[in-house]
Amino acid sequence: MEIRSPRRIGLSAISVILTIGGTVGGSPLCAQQPQSGPPCGHYLTPPCAVAPGSVNIPPGATADQIFDLGSRAYARRQFPLAAAYMERAAAMGHTRAQASLGLDYARATGVPKDLTKAVYWLTLAADKGHRVAQAELGDLYEEGDGVPVNLTKAFNYHKLGAAQRWWQAELRLGLEYELGYGTPRNRATAIFWLDRAAADGKDGMSQQLAAMLRRSDTPARFKDMNELTAHFSYLAGQVYTVSLPRIPPGKNCNERYGTYACY
Repeated sequence: MEIRSPRRIGLSAISVILTIGGTVGGSPLCAQQPQSGPPCGHYLTPPCAVAPGSVNIPPGATADQIFDLGSRAYARRQFPLAAAYMERAAAMGHTRAQASLGLDYARATGVPKDLTKAVYWLTLAADKGHRVAQAELGDLYEEGDGVPVNLTKAFNYHKLGAAQRWWQAELRLGLEYELGYGTPRNRATAIFWLDRAAADGKDGMSQQLAAMLRRSDTPARFKDMNELTAHFSYLAGQVYTVSLPRIPPGKNCNERYGTYACY
C-alpha cells in the first residue's frame, strides 16, 4: 500500500463515477462514449467534444437552474456538457459551480487541464467558504501545482475546510500537524484530526494513520512525507500481524457530482 502526499490520499473517492447513462432530446451528449473504462471526458481519458447544440439554457435561467443542469449532466457522466453548464453558472457568481469548475480544470474532467484556471475558480469559491474548494486549493499550494509552494497557505486552507468537517481537509490537516507543514508539529493534534477524518468520512486510511501514530514503536518524528509513507507502507504490508485496523469500505457517494457532502 502506497501513499504519496496528503492530496493523493483518498482522491480515488473523489473520482467515483456515477453510472447513470443518458441523453438529452434523444441525442448523445458526448460523442464516441467509450464502450468500457472511464467515460468520455473523464480525467483518465482525453476530453471529448460537447455535442453541437446540446448546451441549451432557457432564457432567463438563474445560476441555480444552470448549476442544476450541470449537476444532472455530471450524474449522467456527461462531463464536457457539465463543465459547459458550470462555466455559465460560475460566471454568474454561483459558488458551487465555481468550485466544480475549478476541480474540472484541476483534474481535466470534461475540459483540458489548466491549473491557472483551476486556481482562479477554486479561489473564488474557497473565499466564499466552499469547503471542498478550500481543501483542493490547500492541496495545490502544498504541492506547487499552478501556484508556488506555500505550506502556510496550504495549512490555512485545509484548516478552513476541516472546520466545516470536510474529511479530506481533516486528513490533510492531521498530516500537516504530524509533519510540521505550515504549523508546529503536534502529534496529539494530528491524531485528533485523523480520528475526525475517519469518523466524518468513514475513511479507512485516516483510521490506519491514526492507529500508526498511536503505536509505541512509531518513530517520535518523521523527517518528511517520504519517511512517513515508507513507515506506513511497511506496517500496512503486515496489517494482520501489527494490529493496524483493516480499511473499511467507506461511503460511495460524493460531494463533487451530487453537490452535497456525503462520503
